[in-house]
Amino acid sequence: MFIVEIILLLAGLILLAGLIFLSRMPGKFTVEESIFIAAPKDKVFKHIVDFHSWKDWSPWVLHEPDVKITYSKNITKVGGNYSWDGKRIGAGSLTHSKIVGEECIKQDLLFTRPFKNKALTEWQLEDTTQEVNQQKQKGTTVKWILHSSMPFFFRLMIPMIKKSISLDYKLGLLLLASRLDPKADKLKFTFKGIKVYGPVTGWYESFSGHLSDLPMACANAFQKFDKEAKKQKLKGTGAAFIAYHKMNPKTQMTTCDFVWPVPATATNTKTYAQGNYFWVEYNGSYKYMDVAWNTAMSNFRMNKLKFRKDLPACEVYETDPHTVKSANDYKTIIMLPTK
Repeated sequence: MFIVEIILLLAGLILLAGLIFLSRMPGKFTVEESIFIAAPKDKVFKHIVDFHSWKDWSPWVLHEPDVKITYSKNITKVGGNYSWDGKRIGAGSLTHSKIVGEECIKQDLLFTRPFKNKALTEWQLEDTTQEVNQQKQKGTTVKWILHSSMPFFFRLMIPMIKKSISLDYKLGLLLLASRLDPKADKLKFTFKGIKVYGPVTGWYESFSGHLSDLPMACANAFQKFDKEAKKQKLKGTGAAFIAYHKMNPKTQMTTCDFVWPVPATATNTKTYAQGNYFWVEYNGSYKYMDVAWNTAMSNFRMNKLKFRKDLPACEVYETDPHTVKSANDYKTIIMLPTK
């Protein structure tokens, strides 16, 4: 009995410590993303205030293009709203609560499924002159802001939720810019579903470190591949890719391999096992890979798939950057291992 009492006491102390820790964490949070759009403020404002346009650039509707959407009357005025009801992206509504000229729009956000929650969103628009490609360009700085909160027992999730929403907002602003500025970066996603990939044998270079160091390490690795290919007279047997073995979203640390598929007779090779992967095709610049991965992971979760931990997630480079005119034409396949 004494041992049982000790265990219960320890459990109680742990629970109490957890409650104290949660009580000290703020329940409210704010997410803010901004972008410069080379378009007049009135044009940008009209696109944002009219909910009919949102289906063309919403970072959530792209996951479910056929989602049921209902619009109110006087949709561009205070009280105007639209509601959505989807199988993947849930259900809710967004209502204009305050409109100040063409500078500010405030909105009430209501989620009804898969969970109930309320939040406030805000748009701020400002005439701006910015240097683009060494030339001054007139346009609009757009800020998209969310004010929200989480229930007491879900406060630990706030950092993860903030990161995901921030990337969603970043994608939405990029898609909005692409609708209003013909020269803006273009991003496109195609969800291919589950396909079998592998086995693949490839010349590899391992990396362990921070994600910020990944681009330079990747460039150096592929330069080494080119030298090795000439030395061994190798011909690639497929598109180069990164195999991610470990990823810590909180610390941004990763362990991965840069891989160039080659014949099994080559030296310094590793074979990556065959498995089922959820494929997401991303067309766009590599500088938005954080947005691409967030979008792929969101769709993966919306499909209620389970991650397979014994296989690496992969980032396959289908396009040689030297053979295309624009980064908008880069094709990257994000592959998430699934059971």
